[in-house]
Amino acid sequence: MLKMHERYLEYLKSVKKVRPNTASCYLHDVDLLERKTKDFGIENFDDLDVETFGLIVSLLEHDGHSAASVERFVCGVKNFYGFLVYEGICAVNPLTGYNIVHERKKMPVILTESEVSRILLQPDTATFKGMRDRALLELSYASALRISELLSLNVGDVNISKAQIFSKDGKKRRNVTIYPSAVICLSEYISAYSKMLHAQPPQTAPLFVNQQLTRLTRQGFWKIIKDYSKEAGIMKDVTPLMLRQSFAFHLVVKGAGEADIMRLMDYRNSASAKIYAMK
Repeated sequence: MLKMHERYLEYLKSVKKVRPNTASCYLHDVDLLERKTKDFGIENFDDLDVETFGLIVSLLEHDGHSAASVERFVCGVKNFYGFLVYEGICAVNPLTGYNIVHERKKMPVILTESEVSRILLQPDTATFKGMRDRALLELSYASALRISELLSLNVGDVNISKAQIFSKDGKKRRNVTIYPSAVICLSEYISAYSKMLHAQPPQTAPLFVNQQLTRLTRQGFWKIIKDYSKEAGIMKDVTPLMLRQSFAFHLVVKGAGEADIMRLMDYRNSASAKIYAMK
């Protein structure tokens, strides 16, 4: 990859004639693209398609990246694929027709409350994995936390008695109140977690763990949702983002206002909250 970076940097300087600061940003975009494509199991750049790239862009927005940084990322990646075509590494640029402004106008795909319930009922809560998955899915839906916030939670961030989660995403901190059903599932899961460890898990221990009792990864969470959605007979391409957005829409249907949605979803402007009123 280092050699690829060097060739791309030379391309930026000699062919595109970009400034050093711009070239540095473009190289950062390539690094970010490489990490995200690996999250989707894509090892080669020529295997990327528009649909997967759209999901990567959605994840960046979902994780709190500003509109300007996402647009720069899109521009940087499209430019990188121009380089790959120039070098003969890729036959075509798969992102030639990708327009982020057009993509943003697409309405979020929403699960019905019945579909959400079917997914939540799939985990076998007689097992530790099933208890973890049920708590994870319940919290993902009933807290509207971003996936980065959800997977970064530690045991000490849960206050069962107050039905609250202390979420931290970067420098930002916020308390999130969760529904009774999620509280029950979390309580049962933490109890099972303690039995697995033969002791109360430390406050700094990751809340959601894998089979090795280390922090659950983003890829692991995506697989959990995909598997249970398939078992529930859901034909939609269900993602963590879809659960979060569905919860917001269901609250709007029940009377939640724009300010409520902005606070719940941690949106920085009202434009995003208005989408749910339009569904």
